[in-house]
Amino acid sequence: ESDLAGKLQFFYVRDPLGVTNGEDGETFEPVDLADIWGEPVIMLMGPDVSPDRNILAATLTTVISLACVAIFSIEAFGNTADVMNRVQTAQEMNDYDLTWLDDRVAPVFLSIVATQVAHEIAHQIFAFKGKFKTCAPTFIPSPTLPQLTSITKIKTPPRNLRDLFDFAAAGPIVGMLTSVALLVYGAAETNAMDAASYAMLPSLSLDIIKSSSLGANIINSFMDNQVLVQNAPSIVPLHPAAIAGFCGLIINALSLLPIGQSDGG
Repeated sequence: ESDLAGKLQFFYVRDPLGVTNGEDGETFEPVDLADIWGEPVIMLMGPDVSPDRNILAATLTTVISLACVAIFSIEAFGNTADVMNRVQTAQEMNDYDLTWLDDRVAPVFLSIVATQVAHEIAHQIFAFKGKFKTCAPTFIPSPTLPQLTSITKIKTPPRNLRDLFDFAAAGPIVGMLTSVALLVYGAAETNAMDAASYAMLPSLSLDIIKSSSLGANIINSFMDNQVLVQNAPSIVPLHPAAIAGFCGLIINALSLLPIGQSDGG
């Protein structure tokens, strides 16, 4: 293999500068739409065709996003009376050892992260299959959801549009399937819990649940159709897997929107 293979990229494309039908200073005549692009040319580029990436900014953004996931996981217990009473009692006794709370928050945090790990693994599998390289993913924080989306930039170009499409679609699809699996499992576990365990569950507000028709109806079907009824409780206790699955479903769906550098864009 030539030493140039890792240093240069060759593309056989239509001239991106287009064509003209007049000399300098002359008036141009209308050009047919089919003739806008120029003659076939060979375009020579460096090995990294991705836009410049600020590694420090990307790392800081990801750290902030993971912090938002952690905060969301803690806030999920904000309406759990038994947990909040125990925290208040510990504060009154000057007992600041809250390691017992970590055991409850960790399943929510790790399950949410798992949906995004599945998303990124799918990207990497199809990048490996298509024989092109990618940058490390950047997680984008959100003020309401655990995170907004993730961005995985491509360093070397795919061989064709099919490889690019497979790469872009694989992440959100696998992420959504993983999220649905967690949501179904968590909703089933919630419905099967005894009263003592149910009282210690984290929760989601009904307004957030209603933001996804698919997620809301899955939860409603496992909760004896008591979630979407009129005068339903504004707070719905759920198993950590159900909360992670519901949030992952929305996050991965947002990744499919054709916006900026998202998977859909």
